Amino acid sequence: MGRGRLKAFGQRVFERLAQRAARMSLVEIPRDRDAAQACLRDAIAAYELGDRIRAEAQVRMALEHDLGESDAHLFLARLLSARGALDESGRCFALAACYARAPAPILGEGGRLLAAKGQEDAALTLLRQCLEADPHDAEAACLAGELELPRDVARAAAMFRHALSVRSDYPRAEAGLAKIQSCSRPE
Repeated sequence: MGRGRLKAFGQRVFERLAQRAARMSLVEIPRDRDAAQACLRDAIAAYELGDRIRAEAQVRMALEHDLGESDAHLFLARLLSARGALDESGRCFALAACYARAPAPILGEGGRLLAAKGQEDAALTLLRQCLEADPHDAEAACLAGELELPRDVARAAAMFRHALSVRSDYPRAEAGLAKIQSCSRPE
């Protein structure tokens, strides 16, 4: 078989595998929800006793039992953020939202937390996803506008205007637009 045919064959196999993976659902992944919940309860107890290392280990064990456990992903995201593992924390917030019935609050929380810790790119990603899931989150729109301001003034203005369309008396959004207008005036 020539190189070109071999490459084409490999590409077709890869495409079929990708299509098969896309059709798979969590139903096909072994899940033990009771064991996951027990581990999650142990993690919360360890956290309340101040043992964050054990709490993190128990949360990870919960995810071994049930990868689709949104609360475990969320708890792990918060633990990771507290210890400064922000990249992994951002991924865990995204996973928690992926498996949650209502993803917007999780995405908003993750965006706010990462923004407060200086992870602006990751925060913007989560905030944009939050607004896709719930366009009525004025706080997420405002924070996205504040983060966009040094990067893309037009996008920031759009975010502030969006926040005001959701909540017409939002001083934070008004202040963001005023800042943009004051910066754009010629001196």
